[in-house]
Amino acid sequence: MDHQASSFFFGLSWPALIAFAVALCAAALCIWRAARPRQRPGTPNRLQHAHDLIQALDQYCEWVEAQRQIAFFTDESTHPDSPLGRARMIKQAHFPELSQAMVELLMAHTALVDFFWSQQVQRMKAPDAWSAATDHATYLALRQRMLDAVRHMAECCRDLVGDVPMPAALRGGMNTLTA
Repeated sequence: MDHQASSFFFGLSWPALIAFAVALCAAALCIWRAARPRQRPGTPNRLQHAHDLIQALDQYCEWVEAQRQIAFFTDESTHPDSPLGRARMIKQAHFPELSQAMVELLMAHTALVDFFWSQQVQRMKAPDAWSAATDHATYLALRQRMLDAVRHMAECCRDLVGDVPMPAALRGGMNTLTA
């Protein structure tokens, strides 16, 4: 009677039945992973994310250029919906290979933000003496550093997914040293 109570299905004991169920689940998982379609680096979905990243970088370049023209600087780039925030989220979710390029961009961004804050402080301390041209060479050097970081990130993105457009700031006028 004890023997019949310890067997459940086809004469298997509970521990054997549980081991059999675990083995079936593991086999089903292996078959599912092998049979599911895999995304290759140049697939349309990843390509769309690359285009979104380039668009965010393009909008970030425009944001940097606009900061030079505004009266009072506020660093909104840390918000997730800012162009730089979107670029960071896209990179994190879809292009972890671009981590080093993003670090370079963030370092350039930090230097630019420091510059904009110092310009604002100077403007507030001595509005009559302050001129936008006072530190134009510094701004141009920092902006070129940022553009180089954006170019590096865009080129790395191209290496990963294929042909994507470069941000507009890199295709024309904005990357010259006379802007």
